[in-house]
Amino acid sequence: VPPPALERQPFFAELERLIVFELLIHHLDVARYLVGERLTVTGARLSRQSPDVVGEDTAHIVLEGDGGAVGTVVGSFMVPGTPPRAQDRMELVGEDGRILFEGNRLTLFHRQGDETIEFDLDAGYQASYDVPITHFAECLRFETPFETSAADNLETLRLVDETYRMADK
Repeated sequence: VPPPALERQPFFAELERLIVFELLIHHLDVARYLVGERLTVTGARLSRQSPDVVGEDTAHIVLEGDGGAVGTVVGSFMVPGTPPRAQDRMELVGEDGRILFEGNRLTLFHRQGDETIEFDLDAGYQASYDVPITHFAECLRFETPFETSAADNLETLRLVDETYRMADK
């Protein structure tokens, strides 16, 4: 069975670097934002389950940050019954509570009680394209700095490269 993601983006089938480079790069970027700049990859396991793709369709990435923060980023295009656009799940656990983002719901669990916010995923997905493209065009037009620098983006690419290097060991 081909990965459901190929239904939306058939070019994925030919990519030598697939799930980490095309999808999990965004998760690594969010992890850097939340945990801090000095995030490193301490382990990675990549696999290809589908014969319909050239690159990896499943990844497990182990991360470590300053102050002892540890975490994992896991992704698979091969989860049975998933829609063509992946559903995200992120859980952060801290000393005073935890945050769970799953599907269209963000919940903060803490001692004072739980708080939940629900999102319109389709509107958010479209905005994830519209807002950065508008920002880019405005910065070019008015010659103002971009919200994120090239150096910042290179730090996220460093994590992607570390993932592929760790997986090759």
